[in-house]
Amino acid sequence: MKTLLLFFCLFTALNTTAQNKQYYDWEWKPCNPEDARFVSLTDKTDSGWLRRDFYLSTKKSQMKGLYKDSALKIKNGWFRYFYVNQVVSSQGNYVNGKKMACGYRIISMASSKRLHFIMPVIPPQSWPGTARD
Repeated sequence: MKTLLLFFCLFTALNTTAQNKQYYDWEWKPCNPEDARFVSLTDKTDSGWLRRDFYLSTKKSQMKGLYKDSALKIKNGWFRYFYVNQVVSSQGNYVNGKKMACGYRIISMASSKRLHFIMPVIPPQSWPGTARD
């Protein structure tokens, strides 16, 4: 009985800390590791599922965000996207899949590393003339 209880505790601990790894090609379609451009790591947390995407060429972050569901369909928290050089390309806050705050997108000029344009991204529910719940 003690052995069975120990096995159950060990299995539960390993299962709750398991990390899901998925590889994607340049079109963000699942693929084998040899053809991948990106790798996605998903961890179960007390707040939901944390997904972190990385550029395989540099091992640097491409995206970090929290999902409410295990299928990774309902965004629920801050999402931040990065260019290969680790400059934030865009970010925004989501609650139950809806963008809640105005995020922003940074448009970098390829000819200059110092020149960036910050363009606000306003969620559709904030557009003038749209119905609000």
